[in-house]
Amino acid sequence: MERCIAGHARKGRLQIDDPGEAAGMLFGLAIGKMHMMLMLGRREQPSPEEIARQVDRAVEIFLRGTAPRPAGPG
Repeated sequence: MERCIAGHARKGRLQIDDPGEAAGMLFGLAIGKMHMMLMLGRREQPSPEEIARQVDRAVEIFLRGTAPRPAGPG
């Protein structure tokens, strides 16, 4: 994941200073509360659809937060 993020950053598709840190953050978003609650025995195994929704939402949030910003005036 880190190499993929670094490649997109090199191509200007993502605004990221540290691809390793960014990969860890994306991973954390993707597994998040669902994983913690599962580890603590506080929920049942999520369905494949629930997992897919969580991952999709994590990627959406990540991409929104790392999108290159337009250059400001002068």
